[in-house]
Parts: sequence; C-alpha cells; structure tokens
Amino acid sequence: MEIITSSSGNYSALLGTISQDYYLRCDGGAFVDTLFGADLTEAYQDGSFQAAIVAHKVELVIIYPMRQGYKARRHLTLGEFYCNELFQEIWFIPLKSWIYDNKTKQENAGKMRPQIVSHFLMRGHSMDEFSILIRPIEQEAFLDWEGNKAQLSKKYASAKDYIKTQISQTIVSQIYTTEIVKCDKGIKPYFHLTWNVRQPETELEQDAIEVAQIIGQKHTDLLIHEVTEKAAEKALMALAGSPSNQPALPQTA
Repeated sequence: MEIITSSSGNYSALLGTISQDYYLRCDGGAFVDTLFGADLTEAYQDGSFQAAIVAHKVELVIIYPMRQGYKARRHLTLGEFYCNELFQEIWFIPLKSWIYDNKTKQENAGKMRPQIVSHFLMRGHSMDEFSILIRPIEQEAFLDWEGNKAQLSKKYASAKDYIKTQISQTIVSQIYTTEIVKCDKGIKPYFHLTWNVRQPETELEQDAIEVAQIIGQKHTDLLIHEVTEKAAEKALMALAGSPSNQPALPQTA
C-alpha cells in the first residue's frame, strides 16, 4: 500500500496493495465491481447486477506504467471467452463518475471512489475509440521527428522511440471522460466506450495528473494486475502449443 501526494500537498491517491478492479460489461452497458459469469440473466433477475454498477460515465486521469516491458496493449487468453485476443489495459485515478438512472432518466453521482488507483480492460470497439485520441499525437510526433531529426536523434535512438515517448507523455497529462453508449448496428445491440479529452482546468486536476505521473514513474512495481499478468503468460504458452487453463472472466470490451 502506498499513498502518493502531490508536491502542493493538496491531492493524494491511494495505491492499494490489491488493485481496485472494475469490469466493463459491453453486454450490460456498465462498469461493475463484481465478477459475473458470461450470462447476466440471473444477475439481472435477482438485482445483483444493478447493485454492482459503479458507473456509466467516468472522468479520469490515466496512469502509464513506465516499467520495463510494459505494453498497454497486449494479447491475452482469458478463460473460455478470449484466446490470444488484443486488450487495452487502463490504469487510472477516477475524478468523477455518473450512473444513469433509468427511472428518472438522469445522471446521478456514481459509486466509483475518486483518488483510489483503479484498473480495467477493454477491447474491440471501445479500444478503437480510444485509438482515435492517440492517432493525432502519433502523426504530429512523426512530423516533428522528420523536421527536427538531426537534433532529436541526439536524445532518441529512433523515430519510434521518440513517437512512443510523446504518446506516453501526452496521455498522462490530460483529463479524459469515457462514457458507455449503446450501438444498435449489427446483429444485436451492444455497448462500447466513447472517449473525450480536455486539458486540466483546476489546480486539483493538475495535482491529480502530477500524482498519476509519479505513480507511473516511481511505483510501477505495484501497477501489476495479477490476473492479466498470468493471462499474458498463458497467451504466450498457448502460442507455444501449451494448453491454457486460465479461469474464466466476464465479457470485457
């Protein structure tokens, strides 16, 4: 357990011994704090799914772990649901969250606890939406490299190294709002994340970003999700021809 505080002393975040995991259910259209199986029918009927909802929309600061070998995107084998599929791993500090109340048709304050370092995985359409935010950073960094190659090559080994650094630095310096929205296209309706980004507007938001950067740089050993780390190992074993017996996880998007 670590408590990380900004240099001003006005903002602190808890980096727990055991990570705070949320599960993005694209079949249920919500972030939940409970591990459900593949079929949500019973959870809907007995009300346990509704009780586990922590957010439909979240405002957050992203943490990018700078540990050696870390990849925000990686192929995972998660139980019977996904075999060696590409997932995006998101470590973050929540700033605000909202739950959509179907009775009042309004957004109410959510249950996601701010200032506690959290974690979720996403894939598919949700990950594609996130990529839209990264693309302009990547392109601008490449053009910058091409225009200033002689100078930048003194510090960076290649264009790829420079672009990767620019992306990681930009990701951890902004405020993100991600919202679960319904899509009626295709065989059946499904939910996915949309993303919006803005610059910090208050001193506390800037402090939250500072804390996220400190965690990403100095506490990377604690930013390890046991399930996904083991699942990544299983994926490598599967590629080598060994069977995977990783316990099943709920549908994640």
